[in-house]
Amino acid sequence: MVETTRTTDPRVISFLSEYLTVDGIGNRQCCFVPDKGVAVIYKKGWLISEYKHFFVVPEFRGQNVGQMILQAVLEHTTTPLLIASVRCDNPRCIHINRKYGFQEIGEVVSPQGNPVKIFLKKIEEKK
Repeated sequence: MVETTRTTDPRVISFLSEYLTVDGIGNRQCCFVPDKGVAVIYKKGWLISEYKHFFVVPEFRGQNVGQMILQAVLEHTTTPLLIASVRCDNPRCIHINRKYGFQEIGEVVSPQGNPVKIFLKKIEEKK
């Protein structure tokens, strides 16, 4: 089951608290698998959203939790385009983005000096 409102796992809460105070624009939504993982959708305008801060609690990795989270992200995205940046040293996240139809559109170096792949997906119109 995927929720968009709560978690109690202190690791997820700690992970989120580090990021959710960064921008106060209010156009964000969290997608959780309760106490197992999270991703945050940032709506950047009418055209594009970005999903960030994808995190699966270590003991739940390899159990399709990431896929459940990404499915929730896709269901809750309200813009025609969704972008994601993934560190090049995260093969699981790279794989799941490709599996769900994201196209790799480039590679950049983050401000922290990490090589990052940029992915883009056109979101099908919801009926």
